[in-house]
Order: sequence, then structure tokens, then C-alpha cells
Amino acid sequence: MTFQQAPAIKPGDALLLLSRCHWLEGVPVDALRKLSTQVQWRNFKSGEYIYRSRDLPQGVYGVLSGSVKIGIGSSEGHDAVTTVLADGTWFGEVFLWAQQAYFLDCCAMQASCLLFIPSAALNAICEDHPVVYRNLLKDVSTKALYTHWMSVQYKLYSPEMQVARRLLVALHLQPTTTECDWVELRERLSHELIAQMVGLSRPRVTQAIKTLVQQGLMTAHRGRICIHVEKLSAFCR
Repeated sequence: MTFQQAPAIKPGDALLLLSRCHWLEGVPVDALRKLSTQVQWRNFKSGEYIYRSRDLPQGVYGVLSGSVKIGIGSSEGHDAVTTVLADGTWFGEVFLWAQQAYFLDCCAMQASCLLFIPSAALNAICEDHPVVYRNLLKDVSTKALYTHWMSVQYKLYSPEMQVARRLLVALHLQPTTTECDWVELRERLSHELIAQMVGLSRPRVTQAIKTLVQQGLMTAHRGRICIHVEKLSAFCR
């Protein structure tokens, strides 16, 4: 595959995206500027794969624009989606640090522009600035915590609770959140996509969302979901 720089990318976009990466918090701007010369822009069409199951990880990715989904399909035609990532999100560190081949596919959900940090460049900035190791450990630990949490609740709770908690996880994993009562998820999540995430049928997810909307916990329109943070958090507790 040939990767070409998109015309819309501006000279300072790489440094700006790196400066907003929570993995790189505490790294001096001069070091980030040097790192910005070692990264690559990669552009993907809707439905195009960023990586496939059994590929070996070569680095990590940051989403400048667009969105991607990570999951796997079965030979029977069923899809399981673990997560959807919107602009500002970084991913790929788990498989890279584990030094294991991917067992999931990652593809663009729409035309997307990603910033790729090669593993050698990431390792170098980690060695020069150990705070990055701490930031990465915190991020990986948070993802592991939510993975365990979701695994347990899938077996114990109602469809309404499963959907509510999955939306709350999506909220907590967003690059930034505000203090407003209502917060819109950055990802566009259709009923079908949520069904693939929680392992329920689409009609059951639709009914669960209808119930949550009626209770004033969320709104949903054409994949755009807004959450009432306090009410949804109280419901999940």
C-alpha cells in the first residue's frame, strides 16, 4: 500500500497532535518537535484496513481525522467490534508492547488520516523521557480495567445496563471530556455497531436505547449519542 500525504494536512499538524497525546504528557516541546520529523501520515479510504489480524505491529497510531473500528468477523458472517476510535485518539500500544501479532482487524469507518509513530521512534522517546512509560502504563491499565469490568457485567446485567455501561466506557476513553451535564460521544455509534460491541441483537439494543432515552439518560439520532453524565453514571452504579 502506498501512503501519501493529504493536501489538507498543515505543517504543524503533527506537532499539534503529538502535543495533545496523553502518552506524551510531560515531554518537552523540543523533543516533540524532533519526534514530529520521524512520524508518517497515512491516509485510508472508508472500509480500508489499517492492519489485519496476524500482522505484526510496527508502531502506534493517532487519529487526526475520521474514525476507525477494531474487531473481528467470523466465518458465519458475524462481527464483533471491541471499540470505535474518533479523532484525537491514540491506539496500537497494547499489541506493540506485548510484541504479539494482532488478533483483531482495524479498518477505517470513513476517510481517515492517521499519524503513525514507528516503534523505534517511540522507544527512543520513552528511553529519553521515562514519563512516557508511566503514561503508557496508566493507559494500558485503564483499558485492562474496563475490559475486566465489561466482561463481568455482560454476564450479570440487563441489556439496558450493558448498553449504558458500554456508552459510559466510551465516554471515559474519549481524549477529552467537559464538565457539562450533557456530553456528545465523538464516535458515531449506530445500533448495529453497539450490538456488535455488547453481543446483543440489534432489535434488543434498539429497545434498550429507547428505554434509556425515555429515562432521560441519553439522546440518540443518526448515530450521534449524547449522554447525561450524572444520570447515566448514577444508573450504572
